[in-house]
Amino acid sequence: AASVQTGSGSLDWRSARPMLRTHSIYMHQHAYMFDQNVGDNVAYGLRKAGVPAAQRIERVRTALAWAGLADLEARSARHLSGGERQRLALARARVLSPALLLLDEPTTNMDEEARQQSFFLIRRLVSEGTGVVIASHDRQIIGQLGDRHVNLADGRLVAVEKSTRSAPARGADVPVHSAAKAP
Repeated sequence: AASVQTGSGSLDWRSARPMLRTHSIYMHQHAYMFDQNVGDNVAYGLRKAGVPAAQRIERVRTALAWAGLADLEARSARHLSGGERQRLALARARVLSPALLLLDEPTTNMDEEARQQSFFLIRRLVSEGTGVVIASHDRQIIGQLGDRHVNLADGRLVAVEKSTRSAPARGADVPVHSAAKAP
C-alpha cells in the first residue's frame, strides 16, 4: 500500500494527504508566475485562503521586504529575472507559513549572485522554523544548505548521511538586494 515505515511507526500517505495539502508547499524548478504584478502573485494564496484584505496587504509587504523585492511590488512578474522570480516564489510560499517546503532544483539557471541570494532566503526559512526538503543534482546547493543528504538511485534509498559542512559564520550569508537597489 501507500505507506512508509519510519523510526516511530508507519505513515499512510492517503490519510496524510489533507495534512500535506494544508501544511506543505511544493515549488517546481520553474515557478509558475501569474500574469499579474509581483504583489498580486504573493497575495494569490492569501486570497484563496480567505485572508482579509488589510491583513493580506500587510503580509504581502512583509514578504516582499523579506525577499528584497519591495521595490518591485508593482512590476509585472513576467518581467523579472530568474533570480527575482525565484525570490518571488519563495516569498509567495513563505507568506502562507508552511511547516514544510519542498524545493525542486531551486537554483536552476541562476548566476552566482542569484544563487547566493536564494541560499540566504532558504537558510532564513529554516531558521524561522520551516522544514525544507531540496531535490537537486547540484552538489553545491546540497553542500551549502543540507544538514542531511538522502541519496536515491533508481527510485530506491541508497544512503542517508549527515552533512560534513560547518555552519556558516555569523554574517557570512549574502543579503538579498532588489534589482532596483545597488548591492
